[in-house]
Amino acid sequence: METRTHNPNQDDNFSDWWNNNEIEIFYFDNNKLTISLTGREPRSGKLLLKTETRLLQRIKNKNTMMKIDPIIAVKDVEASSKWYQQVFGFRRKHGGKERFAVLVSENDEILLCLHKWEEHHPTMTNPGITPGNGLILYFRTENMDAIRQNIEKIGSIVEEEIHLNPNSLRKEFSLRDPDGYYLTITELHKYEG
Repeated sequence: METRTHNPNQDDNFSDWWNNNEIEIFYFDNNKLTISLTGREPRSGKLLLKTETRLLQRIKNKNTMMKIDPIIAVKDVEASSKWYQQVFGFRRKHGGKERFAVLVSENDEILLCLHKWEEHHPTMTNPGITPGNGLILYFRTENMDAIRQNIEKIGSIVEEEIHLNPNSLRKEFSLRDPDGYYLTITELHKYEG
């Protein structure tokens, strides 16, 4: 068996090779990831052992990816949590019953956090202000029609019925949640341009 270390500049077929073979050994050492693979090289059919070090950068980039967890202030965390679960099918994953809730998708992606109005967050001290001034909670989803039906079932008022947005060229509709936050639900799409 030949042993070879992968050189990304010289081995253009590595991704094909990677996709058609299995990881044999992987380990971390001083923040370095080494992955060894065995399999047959596509062109020659030779049995090879490859050690991949280029993956370290890819994994490092994934670990440093930034995410945002939007937190909105609500009057009643329990009622708002229940509303979002009924409308979107979110699950409540974490939070104190009366003060905080983390709502997640079916694959545990944090989508929205609910926080009771209180004094220790500077933007959450005055429940008398209009919630969401300058904010739109914009949900891109594959389940727009099902969400629209859920809204009808629970009797929420829709502010804009399903229509074609002339900018995104996608269907969407809008409503307010129990606290008055403005939500737009649209067909899933990627931003272009």
